[in-house]
Amino acid sequence: MIFATGQLGFLRGEPPVPLGASAGRLAPPSRTPNSVSSQAALYPEHPQAMYAAIDPLALVANENGAAALARLDKLLQATPGVTVVERQPHYLRAQAETRWLKFVDDVELLVDEPAGVIHLRSGSRLGRKDFGVNRARMEGIVVFDWAKRYGEAAVQMGQWLAQGKMTAREDIVEGLETFPDTLNK
Repeated sequence: MIFATGQLGFLRGEPPVPLGASAGRLAPPSRTPNSVSSQAALYPEHPQAMYAAIDPLALVANENGAAALARLDKLLQATPGVTVVERQPHYLRAQAETRWLKFVDDVELLVDEPAGVIHLRSGSRLGRKDFGVNRARMEGIVVFDWAKRYGEAAVQMGQWLAQGKMTAREDIVEGLETFPDTLNK
């Protein structure tokens, strides 16, 4: 029943009002723990300011905001379930739809060139919790933004391991009955 409801589009929800940028600000975080925003600190009295806080993306040296936003636009377009719905020179809005139930989250990116960052906001339209999905999506953008340098990072980390500057840690626990305690370590 729930699957059919989602497939028919009844779980999409409506975009919150207001979305978009105004005076260099994105909309505040959601009032429930289902959004993240790099501008959460601008709303210190907001009930979800701490939960929603996430770092903005740093602009790459010698890259202007429009070029960075164009690069992120391509990344979002290549992400399954994501549709870019609004593009402006320093602002981008997309909708991320889940595969099976068709829930929609709103994703916003706002360039702040004087600060050298791109502000992020991602929020669920429906529900009280997002189980970390919006945070994972925004942190995933950061990871994929550096994908071309994975090889370089692997070489560097290998050198650090060989030099003893970084060590690997392994923790082996026996038995399924220890699983809950192991997760809480």
